[in-house]
Amino acid sequence: MKVGITGASGFVGSHVMAAARREDHEVIAFARNPDKMASAIAAHGLADDEVEVVIGQITDQGDVEGFLDRCDAVVHTAGIASVTAIDEALITRTNVDGSRYVLDGAVERGLDPIVHTSSVAALFPPPGDVMTADDPLADSATVYGQTKAAAERIARDHQADGAPVVTFNPGGIVGPIDPGSSDMIEANAMLIDKGVFMLPTGGGNSFIDVRDLATGMVRALEPGQGPRRFMCGGRFTGWDTWIKAIEQASGRSMRIITVPPKVMIGLGASLDAVARVIKKFEPPLSRESAFFMSYAKPTDDTRFHEELGVEYRPLQDTVDDFVEWMFVSGRAKRPN
Repeated sequence: MKVGITGASGFVGSHVMAAARREDHEVIAFARNPDKMASAIAAHGLADDEVEVVIGQITDQGDVEGFLDRCDAVVHTAGIASVTAIDEALITRTNVDGSRYVLDGAVERGLDPIVHTSSVAALFPPPGDVMTADDPLADSATVYGQTKAAAERIARDHQADGAPVVTFNPGGIVGPIDPGSSDMIEANAMLIDKGVFMLPTGGGNSFIDVRDLATGMVRALEPGQGPRRFMCGGRFTGWDTWIKAIEQASGRSMRIITVPPKVMIGLGASLDAVARVIKKFEPPLSRESAFFMSYAKPTDDTRFHEELGVEYRPLQDTVDDFVEWMFVSGRAKRPN
């Protein structure tokens, strides 16, 4: 099968690319930067001739349609995943307009399946204490959540019409080999390098290993199955457990400052305000990230496990591989 992958030079996309090649799919990678794409191919141990590369912009409908013309199926991973990004227009063009071009164009061409990478953010906050893939789309107060909900609404509209659109709702995605630089990398590099971090009292987050996510997405590349939805938030982990895993992997003791959720959210909002005035300032915390960190909910990933046969690897294994990769790649400094 000729599998097109948008955002193939990114974190999730590059892992899907590698997993698809292991299953002998023909891979057509869509990316905007040829140098970054070449680095991603090499980072996963693939040869240049194993991947067909199409260079284009996800926000250019003509580029997207030319790419889709080459594919039998598509995995859409392109998007801005940062909850600290402040360019609202760019986020909307990328996450909403880009998704519309991919999903509408794939349906028009009869691609099967059409895999869409959504997020738990599209459903957050949920109506109950456990999130499911069938929860209603949330009326988010944050830009990232709004764009992810809008993109998933496009996907759900196609699903309602019977199109073979398959949605995945991952939580915090973590693991080795990220060709770019994500919020997850930046936050944990700061944690390791500084040895001090601020966290909300209580709470935690769901974490999924990028390799487990990629395995599930590639296993969903089976035509004729119709529309499907998979919640894959990952293992819900309290912040104290996460910090202990980072300490064990890095060999460094951490000093954690805990504050009430409302205080942390207020601080994030203040930093957002500064970033709107000082355009080059990249805040280490945003209101959106503080809100997620304070009030994240566990997820029901039963369907992901049972239908796709993916079991999550132990959290410590994921953190060990993630931290070692950060050291080897120079994203964080190994303690003396």
